This record gives sequence, structure tokens and C-alpha cells, in this order.
Amino acid sequence: MGEAMDAFNDFRDDGKQSLGERIAESYRVWQFTSDAYFGYAWKQAQKEKELTQSQKEWFQQMIKHELTEIKLMNQGYPYKNPGAYNPYSNSFGSKPPEAHDSADPQPKGEFDGAFSYNLKEQGKIEKQLEKEKGE
Repeated sequence: MGEAMDAFNDFRDDGKQSLGERIAESYRVWQFTSDAYFGYAWKQAQKEKELTQSQKEWFQQMIKHELTEIKLMNQGYPYKNPGAYNPYSNSFGSKPPEAHDSADPQPKGEFDGAFSYNLKEQGKIEKQLEKEKGE
């Protein structure tokens, strides 16, 4: 877990800029990545809340996936290989190889608490957009 937490902490805050400054001056949890669960895990870690055992396992598996994905990309594998795209299924296969699907698997299932949290946050954002539209 040490390597994963070191990587996470380096990614989270390099001490030079706040997270918001590093990601277009602001961010929304559900927009951090395409995976809202990871955004919520990150948010929990920022609050320095103790994660449950299932949250820790989910987070460790996600970090393992990300670290192996980075290693593969550093070896020259593309994140997604255009040659692996199947237009009939609208998805990417694993041949020719690419980093995302060749990396250790992502965790299965929900990061505890993330789904309800992200629905609530999305509701706040939608209300703000409606308010701005009316002004």
C-alpha cells in the first residue's frame, strides 16, 4: 500500500499548487475522471477520513490498475489502441495490446458511499446551472 499511497499523495498535491489550481482552477468530484467512484475516494482521502475495509480494498485495486497502466504507457503502449476498436460493439478489445485493458483489472462494484454522494453533488450542480440560466 505504501507505493500506492505515495503515488496518490504525489498526484493529489505536489506542494506547489492546490488541487484546484492544478485542474483548471477548480474541479468537481464527478468530473475528476470518468470514474466517479475514484473521485469520491479521492475526496474522502482529502478529508483524511478513515476508509472502511471494503473502501481500502477498492482503492488499493484502483491504484494497482493505475500504476500498471502508467508503466505500460511508459513502455510505449497507447492508453487505447485505435487498432483494437470494434465499431460493431462500440468498444475496444485487447488486440493489439493497449495499456488500459492490459493493466491489472479495475475494482468491481461500487466504492461504498460514492453513488449516493455523487447523485447529491450532481443535483447541486444542476440547481446551480438552472439558477445561472435564469439570471
